[in-house]
Amino acid sequence: MSEVSIVIPARNEKDSIAEIFKRVSDILNIHNITFQIIFVDSHSNDGSFEFASEFLDKYPLIVHRQENKLGKAGAILEGINLATSNYVVMIDGDLQYPPEAIPEMYSHREMTPVVVAKRSQYNESFTRRFFTVVFHFFFSKLLFGFDCDVQSGLKFFPRKLINSVDISYITPWTFDLALLYTAKALKMQIGSVPIVFEERKAGETKVNIWGSIKEHGVSCLKFKLNPPKIKQ
Repeated sequence: MSEVSIVIPARNEKDSIAEIFKRVSDILNIHNITFQIIFVDSHSNDGSFEFASEFLDKYPLIVHRQENKLGKAGAILEGINLATSNYVVMIDGDLQYPPEAIPEMYSHREMTPVVVAKRSQYNESFTRRFFTVVFHFFFSKLLFGFDCDVQSGLKFFPRKLINSVDISYITPWTFDLALLYTAKALKMQIGSVPIVFEERKAGETKVNIWGSIKEHGVSCLKFKLNPPKIKQ
């Protein structure tokens, strides 16, 4: 069994696939960490699924078509269900988050079983940075006391954690809050590693800023006013 499963949810990210597979493989092989890559195609129309499948003989890889309609959150959930490792890394498929941070995240697993990449440097638009800061302060820190970057697209956690998450609270863009809320409720230590958040080099962003703010805000209030029951 591999040590870590790398779940990559992606929609129309064909131009990034070859590079993210290579960078994940190179950095984990350098650190002698055994792994599997689970690429979940989220209803792409640019040939991403077919192109990713061309690498099946080159890497320890599963290529899966998303079946549910839950957007990115649903893609991650289906990827985790296919994972066989004790630990899971979820990383966006657009290469704005560096796969090179994964070994450091893995090295903290004994003390902090949940590790979140912290976007300490940004090569991104002012609007995206502003949204991240506002979300973290008002929703993450004030409502729930999180010190980590809740909306970061690079996270490391034990696979078994998903068994305690109340799936009914997950919407297309709120997997992260449900996961971290559950980890905190179970008294799991949550750590951070700093990363540089890179500018998107290919494809188009899937984030609707104002729609995302609304969805996250409503979900945060739902969690606060009617907390989910955590399965031990």
